[in-house]
Amino acid sequence: MLWLLLVIAAMVLMAAANLVDRIALSTIYKNGFAYAFFVGAVNAIGALVLLFVFPFKGSLDAAAIAFAAGALMGLATLLWARALSQGEATRLVPLFNAFPLATLGFATFLLGEKLGALQIAGVFAVVVGALLITVTQLPSLSKKRWPTFEKGAAIMLFCAIVWGASEATQKAALANVSFWNVWGIAGLGLFAITSLALVSRSARLEIIQSIKNKRAAIPSLNECAYFAGNVMLSAAYSLTLVSIASAAETIKLVFVFVFAAAASRFLPKRFHEELGGRTLALKLAATALIALGVYLTAF
Repeated sequence: MLWLLLVIAAMVLMAAANLVDRIALSTIYKNGFAYAFFVGAVNAIGALVLLFVFPFKGSLDAAAIAFAAGALMGLATLLWARALSQGEATRLVPLFNAFPLATLGFATFLLGEKLGALQIAGVFAVVVGALLITVTQLPSLSKKRWPTFEKGAAIMLFCAIVWGASEATQKAALANVSFWNVWGIAGLGLFAITSLALVSRSARLEIIQSIKNKRAAIPSLNECAYFAGNVMLSAAYSLTLVSIASAAETIKLVFVFVFAAAASRFLPKRFHEELGGRTLALKLAATALIALGVYLTAF
């Protein structure tokens, strides 16, 4: 079960990075695309280092597939930054965890992966739990009140679909080259897309200002955790079906809750999450459903 240990380690890193993203986007950066630019830049630097240490050994077709995987990830990064600049992290991050359903679809139809009935049920349990936790207002039949969803939810859901496509594309590339090479090329594809942030004048100005004021160090250091996590995930994909590894990634939600609670307690002026009363009960119930889904999928 080495692949599962790799996924868990990656999710610890990414959960912490998620919350730093939220703080940076809500208190430091006005333009989420500017932040995404630095995310891509750090990945490009890391990718070049990987390619220097582990020279690419594969065909042009394999390189193109890996680059496409990174490009899809870059698009997801722009969508992620936009969504997190609009809503609460502990609700939007779980919604992103609906991506296992997208990964399952792409992996089934494009890669020919097949899961058992219990594993498919686990994927759906994960998705239901992720969607449940995005509800900000419970329905009331007596008051004819419909459930409402967090602002930015639609963007994050589309982000999840794109991310699922990127995971399936990574798995396709892994059929021909090592995970070191896949991520080395994918990191360049990611930056190729996030650099489109330069098209926005407001993003360009903020990028320049951030470099002058050394604020770029915040996303740069944070993205190192993402980069390490992504390399671990690529290694996990090389050891098992991408559909299974993708579902297991939703365990990140547990770590997000823990880190969000700690941040709210020790950094109340910079970070506030709704973690009490019925809201907390709803999140814990959704977490339990996600944990069940991960168990059914992985074991």
